[in-house]
Amino acid sequence: MSKLQELIYEAKKLIPFPKVQVSRQGILIVLSLISIFIIALSIRCIPFFLYPAYIRAFDPWLQYRCALYVVTYGFDSWYSWYDHASWYPIGRDMSQSFYPGTPFAAAIIYFLLHALGFNIDIYMICYFFPAFMGALTCVAAYFLGKEILDKKTGLIAAFLLSFTPAFIERTTVGFFDNEALGMLFLVLALYFFIRSLKRSSIISAIFAGLCVGGLASTWGAYIYLMYILPLTVILLLLLKKYSSRIFTTYGITMALTIFIITRVPTHGTEALKTMDIIPALLVLGILLFYEIFLRLNTQRTLILETIKRYIPLKGKASEKIEWFFENRQRFLILVGGIMSILVIAVIVVKLDIFGDISGLGAKFISIIYPTFREQQHIIASVGEHMPTPWGIFFYNLNVLVVLFPVGLYFAFKRRYEEDLLLIIFGVTVTYFTGSMIRIIIMLAPAACLLSAYALSIIFKPLAQVITKRAPTIARRRRIRISAPLGRDSALAVFAIIGIILTASFFLGVNTTIYSPPPSMIARDSYGGAYLDWDQAFSFMRNELPANAVVASWWDYGYWITAKGGKITLADGNTRNFTQIGWIGRAFMETNETYSLEHFRRFSATHVLVFFGYNDGNIHGDEGKWIWMSRIATDETFNMVENLFQSRASQEYVTQFVANTPYEYKFYNPYVLPGASPIQEAFFNTTIYKLLYYHAPDPNTSPYQFSQYSLDYTLYHQMYNYKYPLVKGANETAQQAYPYLSSWTAGFRDLNYFKPVFISSNGLVKIYEIDYSVLDSGLNIITVDVYSNRTGFISLNNTGITTYDIKLMSSNSSVITDLNVSLPISLAPNETLNIKFTVPQSVNVGGTLIIKVHTSIPDFYAQMNVTVKKS
Repeated sequence: MSKLQELIYEAKKLIPFPKVQVSRQGILIVLSLISIFIIALSIRCIPFFLYPAYIRAFDPWLQYRCALYVVTYGFDSWYSWYDHASWYPIGRDMSQSFYPGTPFAAAIIYFLLHALGFNIDIYMICYFFPAFMGALTCVAAYFLGKEILDKKTGLIAAFLLSFTPAFIERTTVGFFDNEALGMLFLVLALYFFIRSLKRSSIISAIFAGLCVGGLASTWGAYIYLMYILPLTVILLLLLKKYSSRIFTTYGITMALTIFIITRVPTHGTEALKTMDIIPALLVLGILLFYEIFLRLNTQRTLILETIKRYIPLKGKASEKIEWFFENRQRFLILVGGIMSILVIAVIVVKLDIFGDISGLGAKFISIIYPTFREQQHIIASVGEHMPTPWGIFFYNLNVLVVLFPVGLYFAFKRRYEEDLLLIIFGVTVTYFTGSMIRIIIMLAPAACLLSAYALSIIFKPLAQVITKRAPTIARRRRIRISAPLGRDSALAVFAIIGIILTASFFLGVNTTIYSPPPSMIARDSYGGAYLDWDQAFSFMRNELPANAVVASWWDYGYWITAKGGKITLADGNTRNFTQIGWIGRAFMETNETYSLEHFRRFSATHVLVFFGYNDGNIHGDEGKWIWMSRIATDETFNMVENLFQSRASQEYVTQFVANTPYEYKFYNPYVLPGASPIQEAFFNTTIYKLLYYHAPDPNTSPYQFSQYSLDYTLYHQMYNYKYPLVKGANETAQQAYPYLSSWTAGFRDLNYFKPVFISSNGLVKIYEIDYSVLDSGLNIITVDVYSNRTGFISLNNTGITTYDIKLMSSNSSVITDLNVSLPISLAPNETLNIKFTVPQSVNVGGTLIIKVHTSIPDFYAQMNVTVKKS
């Protein structure tokens, strides 16, 4: 033995190194989890190699903006951040109206990576964040499955979740929204809650509370856990499966959860008065009462003797008291009655505490009662709030649609505590998913866990047959009974299930590969992709004034604020239905002047519309105007209230109500096949003019349109269904549409919205709002016309805007003989006297209509004049 070996040997004797024994099964599980994590992460990163690194959809842009704010100004600044760039002019208190969990988590990762020397931009952290959270949730699903049944169940659940399309969609790169982190918290919360139930672990209950609290600071879906956990506890109580473990687990979890909820500014202490938390508190009270009852029940005799000793009871009174103490059920009634009296007394004395209890939000009510959604157009207008078609279940769950019910059957058959929670989770989330398509991401882990549950139980006897650990022949009453499956059959079953799972895996991968591009990349029905939004954001940042207020439909608010850097009136938070109603009303007015009045109410300087050329894949505003009409109609009462608050006249309010943009005025679904349901009134709306302005391409002959171009399809639709073309107020038909100047459906003029930006493909259009007509006034002081055809007119500018007198006419005939040259400027409060000669012959006593046109579109003054003797 060498001296070095002797030295090592002596050192080992002096220093006791712990012997760590790692089983081969443990190594395989660790390697399997690492593989599942890598597979899940790789699938979710596929879009990074297919498309530009865009953050997807609308809401994730607000999450990114918040994360950027936190890393720029610090965590403390979040709590005092009042955002004046959104919901202008009122603004928005961000800490009071937004869940901080996701942006805070991204900011923490940002600071940690920078502390370790990795200089990674916050944008890229936000971009990859959902993919990593989704992969971690797959690993968490292993621990949940292991706790419910066994390690095999956990591994299968984690593997299934890694490629299930229902879970992939909102955990791919770029989808930086609440669901990615929220689903991790949800799965971990269930894991720790079940672990605490099974093992009476206080530490696990604490972690369960932390996870539910984390979910409450991240995503509104925390309400779901605040209902299914109490429901599970009550069910265990009714099924006589109650033990003190349940009270300990539930009490610690809920106490810590509610503490965290009240610390999150979005909820605050007011959350204690909402139906989000009250049911959970009531169940906690029931468990507390039951625990008291159990303690008192063991001392019934002692309690009865104590009552008799200190309260003198005789005759029937004594018999009745003894009757209550005779058995457990009667004693339960007695204790329950006393506790109820005490609770009622507290409520009566402290009634103000319970006076402002609020119910569930409209969105959550619409999930429970889908028909309620029909009354809430603002909720129904969101695509992800629609009911889930059956085809979506099959497409997003694949083979899990078959395995999921089998798992429910086995869980019902066993009915352990954890099984009941899993059953409630699976059944309720399936119902809610059918009600709202967005909830399908929550169905994914439930379906994977129950499918893994089924496969684990099915695999067990098959594996025993293959390994020959189970007897294939049994003797019972001297009868030989053969096993239903031989080894070859068991292998065949394994092979079939393996093929199905492999096919499902590749289907999940293909779902990601062929997933739609980020919403900011518009894609038409022919496969064409357009980057028009990038052009629009570049224009807004570099060309529009810093204080520009851009009005648009609420969908695009987050984009305009985060990427365009401009102030908006509404966004996906939909916090003010009435303000959204005003925007919808402005777009749906058939008189542009009224639209101006509504936009001025919010000091809008520009208007943005997204035109999809009637292509259903692009999802432009031409498919959203019907919701503008419905929401504006819904909010009419509140808007009238606003008008009275701003001291509008009764005459104006009456006219406002009369012009309510009811859907039937613009859309009639009951038409003959092949006819357009669009009514003529729609072509006069402001939204129509803004969308179809200079469309199709006015500079190209229709005969030169490519058959697979947007212009080609739009041209034929507008021609067949007689859509009018839209031109500017100062344009002639020949100037605006040199190839279509004789359009049979006619033209509409866009008068007060000046186009300042139209993207290269015409998808995004930005207009500057011209309020001059609202600020203008023209008064004809006097006008006289004589029989010799001469006349005199005196004009006064009664407004605050300077404009030009552009033209004068007599009975629609242009007056060319004047003593001044037109156009001539007329400043505010300025008076102008003009001598003119009418072009037609006149007689004493005849009537003429003298009309004065200005440089402001559709703004003029006229007066009826009786011809005098010269």
